[in-house]
Amino acid sequence: MVPSEEPISPYSAWEVMTDAPDNIDQRVNIRTYTAEDQPQVNHLYTEGLLEGEIPPNDTGADIEHIGAAYFEEERAHFWVADLDGQLIGMIGVAPDGNHLAEIRRLRVLPTYWGKGIRVKLLETALTFCRHHGY
Repeated sequence: MVPSEEPISPYSAWEVMTDAPDNIDQRVNIRTYTAEDQPQVNHLYTEGLLEGEIPPNDTGADIEHIGAAYFEEERAHFWVADLDGQLIGMIGVAPDGNHLAEIRRLRVLPTYWGKGIRVKLLETALTFCRHHGY
């Protein structure tokens, strides 16, 4: 084994994978879903299916009716991660009882994994949950 001049960090591979030299995580805008986002949300939903199939317990009805599923109840919401007009991620929060919420539909396009997008989406959802008493 050839010794290296610099010690290798056990996190080196992870640091390389998560390094965002173009600061994608800073350029992404986490914003509230609008009806115009529906075609791209459908794409995100489809891309996120395990093995390309809808699980038996998932009807996808909330994706088909985001307004009814996430905006008729004050304690529910749906966000998208927008990068220069392209949706690269999404997340929803829905009540599950008086003091519980369910994080739903967390998706990020694989190209953007390891760039901090999921963290930004989760932070947004958790801030919403705290604000609404979950």
